[in-house]
Amino acid sequence: MPKVEVPTVLPEMDECTPEQIEQKKEFIAKHFPSENESTWPPAYRDYPVADLDSVAYKFLTARKWVMEDASLMFTETVKYRAERNLDNIALFPSAIPMRGFDQQAIMKQFNLEPRAETEEVDKLGRAIRPYYHSGFHYC
Repeated sequence: MPKVEVPTVLPEMDECTPEQIEQKKEFIAKHFPSENESTWPPAYRDYPVADLDSVAYKFLTARKWVMEDASLMFTETVKYRAERNLDNIALFPSAIPMRGFDQQAIMKQFNLEPRAETEEVDKLGRAIRPYYHSGFHYC
């Protein structure tokens, strides 16, 4: 299976004003203070430095370019992920069947180990499975 390249640059980023470009740089400097990825929040440690521009853009646009609000949103997101251990949860196989994806191929491509299907989400998945007998559809 060929490796799938996921675009990380958003076309609308090309239309940023000089002030917005400076805000993105300030956001990156504040939340990703060094080239040493081990100091970054876990969810972003594998991001190439070039992709941090899109991370900054997403948080800043979500808060209408208000730096304080975007920074608070980022900090709260990192805190939420840490409290729920989201960066260490195995995602596959999915608790709810997915149509349109080969989960084994996805795990192989990203070198993911299958998770044990004994978690709370699996109980919930089994409970709703009769109502979604075809699985969820992804286009």
